[in-house]
Amino acid sequence: MDMDNTETLTEKQVAKNRSKQKQYPESNLNHAVAAVKSKMMTLGKAASHYGIPKGTLHFRLSSKWSGKIPRGPKPVLSQHDENKLAQWIKEMEKRGFPCTKDALFSRVKTFLDSTNRDTIFKDNTPGYKWLELFLKRRGVIDALSIRKPENISHAAATVCESDIRKWFQLIGDYVAKENLSDILKDPRRILNGDETMFLFDPETKSVIATKGNRNVYLVQKADPKKNITVLFTFDADGYMFPPDIILPYKRLSKHILMSMQSDWGVGKSERGWMDRENFQAYIQNILYPSLVRRNVPFPVIFFVDGHSSHTGIEAAEACATLGIILIALYPNATHIMQPCDVSIFKPLKNQWTKVIDQWKMENDGNTFTIDHFGGALDTAIRTGIKRLLSALDFVGVDFSL
Repeated sequence: MDMDNTETLTEKQVAKNRSKQKQYPESNLNHAVAAVKSKMMTLGKAASHYGIPKGTLHFRLSSKWSGKIPRGPKPVLSQHDENKLAQWIKEMEKRGFPCTKDALFSRVKTFLDSTNRDTIFKDNTPGYKWLELFLKRRGVIDALSIRKPENISHAAATVCESDIRKWFQLIGDYVAKENLSDILKDPRRILNGDETMFLFDPETKSVIATKGNRNVYLVQKADPKKNITVLFTFDADGYMFPPDIILPYKRLSKHILMSMQSDWGVGKSERGWMDRENFQAYIQNILYPSLVRRNVPFPVIFFVDGHSSHTGIEAAEACATLGIILIALYPNATHIMQPCDVSIFKPLKNQWTKVIDQWKMENDGNTFTIDHFGGALDTAIRTGIKRLLSALDFVGVDFSL
């Protein structure tokens, strides 16, 4: 009787096990095998961590395993693919661009689009369940997890000397580890970029008028709120690369493009602000060709602030492909560390005001429009920035502070 009951229960259990669908992806099993083989985890711990039955994991590690892939859906990303993905996440973190969930999803989608794989992801974009499993798999191997970045409020953004020295040390360690120290010996290979804004009618601080006259007015020749965003890039040798103009238009007319210098970049966005698409286009179409024309050895280091337009996956990918290493400056310290802010933009803005004032005098009764912008900016650059650059003694970056 007891024997019959035991046999009956065993048969039921076998039938139940056969009817159950596998509750883990094949990639989890692969990672569990890798963790045991590398002696990072015991068999029991790996089975529990990755949700794999001990018997299955034991069989996969035994000599009885023939290497035949079990029935079921093929994993979307192989272990090799996930290793590269984890390496990319850590690389971006070292350069000051920690990866967001959306950035990771975008990275996976870009990879899958380029490989033309059949996937279970809608539009090749993984979801939060995949992210949960990915982080569970990589948690032990790469120590990856969801972290909340430290937010530095405007009121608390008191940057001290130790903060800056720590940043220099971190970047110095990264440069040394990646064997990039030779870059620091060539000022042509050290770049800095930043955006600034140009008002169509900059404020006039003072005028000369009749003493005692209370009715001193200034007729505005343009919309005082209208402005244009321009991205400038310089190298440590004092060279200025062609700027990138971002216009608040949906379409760029031919006469507007003709009013700009032929080697300048001209983009458009809804509000006239720099965005990820325009920054990527600038890297590919303006900055990189300019470096090639100057015969600058690659790779180069390009320091920018941590604005969202600079931290897009598309721009990072374009830079990596072209040999441009994008590194973020220490947050909320651009007034100290951003060379463009510290040395360039103030004299340029002063010169811009002078150019606009001169234009007003020479064009009495006319309104300053976008058609005049290119010529005015070119004059301000030639009479302001280029004279300044020729007078400055630019040197390379020293990370031994």
